[in-house]
Amino acid sequence: MLLLAEVTGQSYGLAFNSHALIQENRTSLDLSPGDSLCPGNSFRVEFDLSLQRNQPVYFGYIFRLVSNDHNIDLICTQNTFKLVEGNRMTGIECTIDTPALFNRWHHFIIAVDKQSKKISLSVNAIPRGTASVNWNGSCFQLLWGANDHQRFSTRDLPPMRLKDVALFEGDKERHHWSLSDSSGNTSADRVGGKVATVKNPVWIRPLHQRWQQIADFSISGIAGAAFDSKTDRLFITGSDSMRILVPGGTEPSWQTVPYPHNDFQLGYQALFDTSANTLFAISIDQKKVTPFNAQTRQWQYTYHDTLLTEFWQANKFISHADNSIYIIGGYGQLHYKNKVSRYSIADNRWDTVPVTGDYYPPRYLAALGVSGKGDTAYIIGGYGSVSGDQMLNPGNYYDAYSFDTKTKSFKKLFTIDSSLHPFVFANSLVKSPDKPVLYGMIFKQGSFDTHLQLVEIDMATGSMRNLGDPIPYSFHDIRSFADLYYSPLSNRLVAVTMFHPRETDKQKQTRVKVFSIHFPPEPQAAINKTVGKGGVPGSIWLLALILAAATTGIIIWKKKSRSATPKPGSYQAPPAEIPQAADISPSPDPQRPTDTPPPAYNPPPADTPPAPISLFGQFRVTDSQGQDITKSFTPLLKELFLLVHLYSIHNQKGITSEMLNEILWFDKTEKDANNNRSVNLAKLKTILEKVGPVQIAKEGRYWQFKSESQDVYSDYYEFARLRSSKTAIDRNYTEQLLAIASKGPFLLQTDYNWLDDIKSGVGSQVIDDFQQYLSAAPQSAEPEFVLAICNCIFLYDRLNEDALIYKCRALILLKRHALASSTYQKFAREYKEIYGEEFPKSFNDIIK
Repeated sequence: MLLLAEVTGQSYGLAFNSHALIQENRTSLDLSPGDSLCPGNSFRVEFDLSLQRNQPVYFGYIFRLVSNDHNIDLICTQNTFKLVEGNRMTGIECTIDTPALFNRWHHFIIAVDKQSKKISLSVNAIPRGTASVNWNGSCFQLLWGANDHQRFSTRDLPPMRLKDVALFEGDKERHHWSLSDSSGNTSADRVGGKVATVKNPVWIRPLHQRWQQIADFSISGIAGAAFDSKTDRLFITGSDSMRILVPGGTEPSWQTVPYPHNDFQLGYQALFDTSANTLFAISIDQKKVTPFNAQTRQWQYTYHDTLLTEFWQANKFISHADNSIYIIGGYGQLHYKNKVSRYSIADNRWDTVPVTGDYYPPRYLAALGVSGKGDTAYIIGGYGSVSGDQMLNPGNYYDAYSFDTKTKSFKKLFTIDSSLHPFVFANSLVKSPDKPVLYGMIFKQGSFDTHLQLVEIDMATGSMRNLGDPIPYSFHDIRSFADLYYSPLSNRLVAVTMFHPRETDKQKQTRVKVFSIHFPPEPQAAINKTVGKGGVPGSIWLLALILAAATTGIIIWKKKSRSATPKPGSYQAPPAEIPQAADISPSPDPQRPTDTPPPAYNPPPADTPPAPISLFGQFRVTDSQGQDITKSFTPLLKELFLLVHLYSIHNQKGITSEMLNEILWFDKTEKDANNNRSVNLAKLKTILEKVGPVQIAKEGRYWQFKSESQDVYSDYYEFARLRSSKTAIDRNYTEQLLAIASKGPFLLQTDYNWLDDIKSGVGSQVIDDFQQYLSAAPQSAEPEFVLAICNCIFLYDRLNEDALIYKCRALILLKRHALASSTYQKFAREYKEIYGEEFPKSFNDIIK
């Protein structure tokens, strides 16, 4: 698949929540909280700006510069930017081509001369005008997006992206906020040392490092997947219906298209022709290419039952030069294929293409992408044998070939590094148009429970590197399929996995999962190492802020009195609010008896029944009989349930109908949103009836989750109750916390904007409590317990240095010296891979 859109600029910055979300969830940036910026008589503010795609409104304040009671604003309205002073227009404005606003960063410079009282604007090095202003005062605040200034507060802001905000006096840079953070509510100034604060941040860097699951559903029959890059639509075809997804926007939107039943056979594939605006289903064995008629909602041909296909996991592409579909390779009946088949769309005719050039060994599970002109295909990797016979030394391929549709010839290009482990590819490649780079998804084909890993392959050197985090993938070569697409309108990569399990043969259903990551993708971890004033690392300034917050937390903790625990059998919100990431209060020092050693650690028995509602690790819900009913939750019902359930605990009230509408149905009218909410709440209540005596009910303005039985609870509720009722982080408390947290990170692979603060807060609380226990516990008496704690910390932070130290020391006490050494070496390798530098402490330093 060709990557069609050009996107320039680095993948960092701050995205602003705007009109698509309710007012209190919109983003603000204050560069000098509780203070002011006081440059000299002549200064300028420089920054890079772009807009987000597929948003409902493009209007609002980029920034408000406030000096005393005077304001200068930069306002965006659609694709026009205007400078405003007080109640008058300055006459300075500029208009930028709309596609350019989305596709690349634009450099703005606002220059002010206090003495001459002049202000000017330039964009992308082009002057846009100068005007007189009634400037007064020597200092000012610079407030971006939404703000809570007493006089100039606003919630109107455009859906913008911002990075590299700098303040200059003459030619000297005084401050520079790169906004290259990956988490948190602060950002350090790498020049002047000021720490900016952010409310409701959407950091851009993680969007390019982590896949977001945007769909998980089942569809009838054997499913196929195809993508229309011109209209940004993903098609999932089933036997009696089709799901169409538009992956961009604040929330992906779905459309379901029913049609007469058509039994697609195992091994068929779907493909979209952007020139003819036509969706095709392809059966190589039956030599049949079936177009879908969008007007009549019917497939032109039907399929008859056949034996298993001869062309499992073949590669396909459309050549617009000769209006043909090409099929290359595949596997079936114990033979790997290297045959090239061609279907002429205009003539409705199949033929086998005689090829020349380098020998292309038979294979399947390769990946294919096409050039910008569509006349050259690039094929890489796969599994097969030189002879094509499965019995004659099959193995993995790591070579790359091009196939020219004009000369009908193969050419070997390069071989990628195969030293990591055996791997194969998902079906498609994405090729960059402006540099020799291919993007693909690799996985180990020798396991059913495997993972897809996005990789970038340099076509000049054959070198490969991992990008983003791995995606879970259930692989069985005759029942699984995975593909990768590029969405130029939303500027994302889209990955699709499909699995047709044997147990659903009678129902003939396929489980489909869809993921997206912003383009260009980046390696999973990237840590800011900005330098503050006087060469002090920016992280020190952040640490000072965190310590200040922690001190405040201790004072608050000492003033709070702990409420009584809820009565057995009554599900109520814990007495204290669940702290968020910036609201974590350290507990008192652990109080432990010193005269007797603690008991040996015995992990909970494996048959301990899990919480009916499990949010630590993967989201999981069981009914009153212990049967897993998680699949009953569609993506929408899952998010609706989590909103009600978490807010019932989080603020002890629940969530209002208005907030539900703003988060889940913001793109609908009030009437339609209310109807959608009522219908989906009814569906959710039906599912929860299977769980037990629980209900979602409305108390006043708030929807709440309630339970009348102590047998129906969630591990998150237990976590909140445990933390709110603790008086010390002792052995008993830590064992209870370990039993909950060891299941895995909170809501693993569940990502919503509104959930980020809660997830980061829970992770921080777990790590902080464990570290506080470890710092005071007599480790020599309980090394097994220490190991269990450290292993749990690594689930939440795999490069936690404290966990490494305590784990290695515990292993030494248990005389497992080799394991301690290998633990250190693995940690050091991952540290170097992520940070690009050696881990600064030696093994001897760790175990001292």
